[in-house]
Amino acid sequence: MNRRNRMPSILYRTIKITIGVILAIFLSEWFQLEFALSAGVITLLSMMDMKKQSLGIAFKRIYSALLALFIASVLFALFHFSLWSLGLFLLIYIPILLKLNASVGLVVNTVLISHIYSLSEITVSGILNEVFLMMIGISIALLFNLHMPNKEEEIIELQRTLEEQLRSFLRALSFNLKNNCEINGPYATLMDLKQTIDEGINKAIIFINSFYFKENSYYLLYFEMRKHQYGRLRYMQEHCNAIFVTEHEAGILSDCTFQLATEISEFNTGEATLHILGELRTYFKGSDLPKTREEFENRASLYQYLNDLEEFVLIKIRFVETLGKKARI
Repeated sequence: MNRRNRMPSILYRTIKITIGVILAIFLSEWFQLEFALSAGVITLLSMMDMKKQSLGIAFKRIYSALLALFIASVLFALFHFSLWSLGLFLLIYIPILLKLNASVGLVVNTVLISHIYSLSEITVSGILNEVFLMMIGISIALLFNLHMPNKEEEIIELQRTLEEQLRSFLRALSFNLKNNCEINGPYATLMDLKQTIDEGINKAIIFINSFYFKENSYYLLYFEMRKHQYGRLRYMQEHCNAIFVTEHEAGILSDCTFQLATEISEFNTGEATLHILGELRTYFKGSDLPKTREEFENRASLYQYLNDLEEFVLIKIRFVETLGKKARI
């Protein structure tokens, strides 16, 4: 994604976080809570979390805050308010958080404890003050995270772009096989494919994390499937470059590759192409053996190309089988 396309998303997120932080501070001051700025910081940190993860992280921050307040209250009551007591709190609290896999609450909760430490007194109102700061900060963040820009159309457009690039690249391979020459023209490159796939994976991950409860991993699985196919295309290009004698088999493989290019789509399983490749493999096995070293090396490259082309199709078939009868997960 270029910078111009990213700017609206960055601006939207900036405005949303800013409003959330200001609102959290305003509510804390309206309820006459001390250290109201801390509620804004909690909102800021919570809104930086992925939406799907934010519920779990919010829960961890809340229970780890209650745990911190309990431990600190006991230690300050026993050993008074001193740096040694604060250090002892951290020595006890940090290992517990790590054991509970709740380290996300460490920084915020240490700040909350520092409030009590700075007041040098333990009171019910003081502890409730910190609890309310945490609740306001997290609640505002969860509320604002309810609305996330829908990136699905962008992902679908990336799918279309990627499939057209795949068709273009396969057509280039087909032309190379048939004409035994280097390709120069308006064809997609491996770098084009990789950039589109990487962008698609990144957007798919963001899309997955744009929902609190809904599971939608289809797009991520799709782009990961195309990434596996991309790996096969790299090998196919290498084998194609190694073919230095144009043979009848190369022409047949060229036709198969071109046919596959025309059939590339999100919902095509590729089973028809796999059947043709199976027949071609049978033909290879029954054909005359190479008579020269040059013919042998050329036949080996063609056979390796066939193997990778077949695996390219099988990757898509396994993907469809994984999905079952559902068009989306």
